[in-house]
This record gives sequence, C-alpha cells and structure tokens, in this order.
Amino acid sequence: MTVALKAGTDLAMVQALVGHATPATMARNDCRPEAMKAAAAQLAHVPFG
Repeated sequence: MTVALKAGTDLAMVQALVGHATPATMARNDCRPEAMKAAAAQLAHVPFG
C-alpha cells in the first residue's frame, strides 16, 4: 500500500484495491513520511477563500 501511495497512486484507488471500507482506515495505515503528505496537500486547489 505505501509503495503504491509513494508512486503517486490515487488514495481512493489504493483504498479500493486493499479493501478498506473507510478513508479513516486507510489514513491510519498510510506510512508515507509527513513531508510527502505535506507536499501532496500543497497541490490541492481550494476554490474558495
């Protein structure tokens, strides 16, 4: 799972592939470094202020 996330696979796709029922379960098992998660968050576009 972590390998797929580090490779850039969509979180929802990995969740479906491993059979986690909820995003919360997926988040608990996400072993990527915090810096990698922070970099991904910077890519998100929030269309409201």
